Amino acid sequence: MGASASSSGERRRCGAAIVADTVCEHFDLTIDGYSHIKAMLPTGKCATSPPFSAGGHEWCVDYYPNGKLVPGDAHMIQFFLRLHRAKAKSAAVVAQVRFDLLGDDGNPQAGVCSGTGKVLSFTVNGRGQNMVIKRDAFEQAGCAKDDRFTVRFAVTVFRGCRTAEAPGRRPRRPASSSPRLPMCSYTCTVNCQTRTVRSAPTRPSSSTDGYCQVIAPPMSSPSSQPASAIKAATTSGYHRLKIDYYRCLASPNGWALSSRNFVVGGRQWRISYYPNGNRPENSEFISVFLYLDRSAQKPAALQMSITFDDEVKKQSRLHKAPVITLSPGACWGYHRFVKRDDLARSKRIKPDGFFTIRCDVSLIDHFMAQDEPVFVSVPPSELRRHLGDLLDTGKGGDVVFQVGGEAFTAHRCLLAARSPVLAAALYSAMMEGDGHGGGGVAIKIDDMDPLVFKALLSYAYTDSLPPQMQQGEEGEGRAMAQHLLAAADRYGMERLRLLCEAQLCKHIDVPTVASILILADQHGCSGLKNACFEFLKGPGKFAAAMATQEYDYLKTNHGALADEVVKVLASQL
Repeated sequence: MGASASSSGERRRCGAAIVADTVCEHFDLTIDGYSHIKAMLPTGKCATSPPFSAGGHEWCVDYYPNGKLVPGDAHMIQFFLRLHRAKAKSAAVVAQVRFDLLGDDGNPQAGVCSGTGKVLSFTVNGRGQNMVIKRDAFEQAGCAKDDRFTVRFAVTVFRGCRTAEAPGRRPRRPASSSPRLPMCSYTCTVNCQTRTVRSAPTRPSSSTDGYCQVIAPPMSSPSSQPASAIKAATTSGYHRLKIDYYRCLASPNGWALSSRNFVVGGRQWRISYYPNGNRPENSEFISVFLYLDRSAQKPAALQMSITFDDEVKKQSRLHKAPVITLSPGACWGYHRFVKRDDLARSKRIKPDGFFTIRCDVSLIDHFMAQDEPVFVSVPPSELRRHLGDLLDTGKGGDVVFQVGGEAFTAHRCLLAARSPVLAAALYSAMMEGDGHGGGGVAIKIDDMDPLVFKALLSYAYTDSLPPQMQQGEEGEGRAMAQHLLAAADRYGMERLRLLCEAQLCKHIDVPTVASILILADQHGCSGLKNACFEFLKGPGKFAAAMATQEYDYLKTNHGALADEVVKVLASQL
């Protein structure tokens, strides 16, 4: 009889994996002339990129500078990725897209504008992936440097499944230490606005006790692709106006001298000069305005600036000026261009009594989409994923943390760089010769939930918040934010503390305001504390909060804080 594994007392386990076969390619779209295009395209109107290829299919991106819907999205910038032409007619294409705002170095800007959408079934000119950016936050962050920015779309196309031998399995963790979140979340986050979608997890989604795993691998590094740009086409020109300063002084307030008409972009313009101001309140100033002649057929979108002629080289670039729309016969300019006495004392008035001003006009005609050759394609940075894998595998780890009966393997150098408190603890443990596993260090941490410590470690390695916080969940997300804030404060991780504080500011309600107030007071979170005060100022909020057990606890155990609440609210009466 042949020998078997069971007869020898040893049970053998074989494994196989069903792996999703994917291809990932990226496409860089540059918006050149952001303010121009925004002025030309109202809400609901878009500019479309040239088609690009990913996974053998053709795709397009629609760019809505003022949002896609009227009027709900008017304060948004939106991109809509859609399938332009499929390899097989009438076929749906299963794909997933990630988008990132690129910095000057061609790499994604962490924490500014990024997100991964859910896995979708795309059809030609049908269902697509919508990506949203809050415009105010985008502009305040200065993302459109020199009036242009680039967004990278990494498109992963799923081509089917294949069977492969399963890799060696790591020892299974106890049930108590396994993640409590069965689904992965993909979050599109842009500066304080978060939209979350759910899709199938990228780790094993089901298993048969180790004998077979269904695996959807994470998005791979995209291959190179040509880039495209949506550009605003402009026509620019300027006009110099030479003015006899002293001869004009006798003119009354509100009286203007006009230049001859000049032409820019096929339209006629003129400059009106008010030597003693255009209104009584501006009588100490010179006023200057640019007029669009009434002969124009339609309104004009433009940028303009008026400067002294000797300042042209010093002035900021014209694209930084606001985009304005002038109707025929309308004007735009400066009520208080310069104080008349200041001009008289300056050296700008020549010996003959003249000075010169220059008016620059950049007229926005139309926009165009065109391909741009890419000679060197730089792949996105994978630092976060690599460091996250390092934490997950524990490879090369030299410190073990014991937290609530669970062990976490980590790397001393990385943690020392991220947390001054952990750096001191690790140095102390090394000096005391606290060994673990052949030269490593073992540190026991009390009074902390293992899930919270795991989230702390994950942030230290990847700068990412735990999924339940990214999703903005009211229950688990808020509880995790509270515990993680305390942990971040304990270990001197200031940015993480502020992230948790900002998250909690959005999730204050009557049942939790007292406990959040206590947390904010204990950890010196003035912003969170003020957010709680602002919440309690709302109609009926304070009375409702006082009826809760949490507020009774606050009054009993934190009397000074309760007095501060009453004092702050009383000052608003």
